[in-house]
Amino acid sequence: MIVVELLNLHRKDIPLHYRKEFTGEAVLDLMNRKIQAPVEFVVERKPFGAAEVRVQVLGAVEYPLLPIIRDLKIYIADLDSRGQLP
Repeated sequence: MIVVELLNLHRKDIPLHYRKEFTGEAVLDLMNRKIQAPVEFVVERKPFGAAEVRVQVLGAVEYPLLPIIRDLKIYIADLDSRGQLP
């Protein structure tokens, strides 16, 4: 399972400066088959600077969810650390 990209990312407008909430679609490569799944995720900065990522897959996916969520968290944390989230 590979996370290919995140599409149609929209940042929700919330008043908290340390928390970013997003919706979008994750493009996943599941055993040489590409699928798109709607996702919501939150990137929250902790008091000492570390980022915590929480992910929800909103659609039904014919693959175990734990590996998908784990890989999405890693992918999103990498995007956040490089400053590539809107």
